[in-house]
Amino acid sequence: MEIFNFFIGIDISKVTLDFAVVVANKMLFHFQSSNDKKDIESFFKHLKIQCPNATFANSLYCMEHTGIYTNHLLNFLHSKQAKVWLEHPIHIKDSLGMIRGKNDKVDAQRIATYAYKNRDEVRSLTRNSRILSAKNSRRQE
Repeated sequence: MEIFNFFIGIDISKVTLDFAVVVANKMLFHFQSSNDKKDIESFFKHLKIQCPNATFANSLYCMEHTGIYTNHLLNFLHSKQAKVWLEHPIHIKDSLGMIRGKNDKVDAQRIATYAYKNRDEVRSLTRNSRILSAKNSRRQE
């Protein structure tokens, strides 16, 4: 089992990405960028300023599968050999129970919290595997 210190939840839409960074179940900060390569890189520069100890090796990037809108981010993360957890939106929604209120910032925080709370279920993440859900990893074993 890999040890992660930083849990980055990402709410993905066609136009924007909302990043929420969680450490030890506490929200550190939120960052919004355009869903393009240049702005994705701006998040990682901001992350390095806010969390100098954050690396691709000690961070888990969790997002809902939203089809082609994930492509820019997944390509970037794959090029950095980052650990990615691409989860079905229903699994995240069902884990939260009854909730009220919804916006991109809150969704990103909920995704990051989901990753933190379910970190023991993340298995078989390797440098060669850029897309993996905990549910799928159990089926592969």
